[in-house]
Amino acid sequence: MKALRGVQLAFGAACVAFALPLIFELGPVETVTNGTSVRVLGAALLSLAVGAFSAAKDPRRNRIVLRVEILFTALTAGFLAYRLISDHIAHDRAWFVLPPVAICLILLLVLYPPADEESPPVRD
Repeated sequence: MKALRGVQLAFGAACVAFALPLIFELGPVETVTNGTSVRVLGAALLSLAVGAFSAAKDPRRNRIVLRVEILFTALTAGFLAYRLISDHIAHDRAWFVLPPVAICLILLLVLYPPADEESPPVRD
């Protein structure tokens, strides 16, 4: 459970680190033409960070947050890989993002806590 807490803290910190430049349009983000979409993505990442920090406190009771993180990282990895492979982009910064996202997905899947008989069922 300690490892999962560490993954949650790292996931939350990474979401905050990516969200703030998006929200405030800092660095290369300022060159994106649709600032509203960038800010919405930043807000979504901040929401994921709040969930991750909550799940770090008690992962078993926050399994629904873990499911959302797994879905998000799986879709992100899939869409990044598809874009990079289908567009034949060899020198794109997304290649630096894909390995950590894939590692995070694997860790979330491996460390996902089993259901307890004592804890109440998660409502979906």
